[in-house]
Parts: sequence; structure tokens; C-alpha cells
Amino acid sequence: MEVRQTIEELRLSIEHLAAEDELLGIIVDRLTALRQVFPFQRSVFAPSDIEFLRSLTGISDYLRAFAELRDEAVDVGSVKEYEDIVTRLTHTKGALADFPI
Repeated sequence: MEVRQTIEELRLSIEHLAAEDELLGIIVDRLTALRQVFPFQRSVFAPSDIEFLRSLTGISDYLRAFAELRDEAVDVGSVKEYEDIVTRLTHTKGALADFPI
């Protein structure tokens, strides 16, 4: 695996990919692969790379939350459920505002 190339692909995906499910899959897949090579190739990872990769955990958490809320919205059964989903979506939207999702 080419570490530099994988990190750059992640950066480009975050900047340009609007399909949240696809972006989440790419993040999970690439982070898993990078975590496996990290112990053997630490010197290839710059401190800024490590910081960026750590930030992806938070982004992937918000992407998962968004997907779950999107799925829940289909089965809203009360005004209270609707208000709860809107509140959580607003929070998630703010967290993902810098991304093309």
C-alpha cells in the first residue's frame, strides 16, 4: 500500500465526494488499511497526516449519524419524533458543513 497516495485519496474524497454512504465506506476502508500499516511504516506518516486521519473518526461518526437519521425520518410516527430528528439533523448538519455532503 502506498501510504501517501492513500492519504491524498482520502483528502480528495472529503473535499469532493457528496454521496455520504460512499464517502463513509471510503473513510472506513482506507483508515482500516492505514491502521494496519502504521506500526510498520510510522516514519512515512507526518504529524499533519496523523492529525488529519484522527479527524476522520469524528467525520465518520457524523456520517453514520446522518445516515441513521435519514433512515429514521422515513418512519416518523409523532411530532416529538419529528422534532427530535430535526434537532439531531441540525447538529449533524453543522458538524458536516465544511464538506460537500
